[in-house]
Amino acid sequence: MQTDISAGALFAATFLRSLSKITRQNSDIEEHKFQAREFELLAVSILDVCYFNNKENTMDLLVMERGSYGTLSCMMIASEGNCQEFMQHRACQEYLDRVWAHTLQIKSFSLRFFFSLVIGAICPPFVPFVAEYDESKYDKSPDAKEVNPEGRVGTAGKGLLPEMGENPACIFVVTRGRKNEEILVLKGVHYYAQFPWFLCYHPRSCTQSTCFRGLIRFFCQSRVNSGNEAIDKAVIEDFCAYFVKYVNIGAISDPINCDNAWVSFTALHIQLPLDYKLVEEVENMLMIKECTISWVTREELPKLRKSHREAMEAVI
Repeated sequence: MQTDISAGALFAATFLRSLSKITRQNSDIEEHKFQAREFELLAVSILDVCYFNNKENTMDLLVMERGSYGTLSCMMIASEGNCQEFMQHRACQEYLDRVWAHTLQIKSFSLRFFFSLVIGAICPPFVPFVAEYDESKYDKSPDAKEVNPEGRVGTAGKGLLPEMGENPACIFVVTRGRKNEEILVLKGVHYYAQFPWFLCYHPRSCTQSTCFRGLIRFFCQSRVNSGNEAIDKAVIEDFCAYFVKYVNIGAISDPINCDNAWVSFTALHIQLPLDYKLVEEVENMLMIKECTISWVTREELPKLRKSHREAMEAVI
């Protein structure tokens, strides 16, 4: 994680929030709060990318002391500056979960549990002497692995997927015409044709209802490369404007699934007009290496990957 940049953004957010409390003019107060939020969102966006690429390194870097900021870590700066969106991020919550929730043994409805609550309210320093801890109880073991809800597929572990358990993913169902006369398909890599798709993840604070337009934009930004930033931006914005709806498919049989890891798909419907002028740019953006891309009618559809066919049937 680019910790100096993240720490710098969080420090700026903290400073601006503090400044807004001592500023007298209302216009300046609102400006400081707005800028503080922008810096915090910058730190969150960096954390998004880092967590997706390497979760374990992100855990370490969240608490790494930064000499440039008084040996404070990103989490300490965020806590000091009341950076709630940063602290609500899945990475921060997972770290806190690891160091706290996974080491505290709670016995519901026990006298010791209620006694610990009372002691915690009256005299917090005595909590370690009355609460029970058992780290070994929460150690991960092979028997504790999550199991594919679709059943065993014969391949243990996570295979080609980045995470054990559920791996959220999005499938693009791109059509042309008011009645979806043509559908974009990719052929060549596997026996079955497919639609463009990508893995993603949702922070704990995400409702998984309003984030998909942003995910589409983020995916497209990683794919366009015409050499002209203005053209790339125009293509992305125009493509996103035709996003019609999403349908959550959930866990479904797919060749990439393993016994302990599986994809959970959401279908994204992009409905372009028949006379759409940026077809070539969109095709280049959605192209997969060693694949051919084509537009076909529903009757002409080749044999599709099962999960992708279900995604198509869910949205059109």
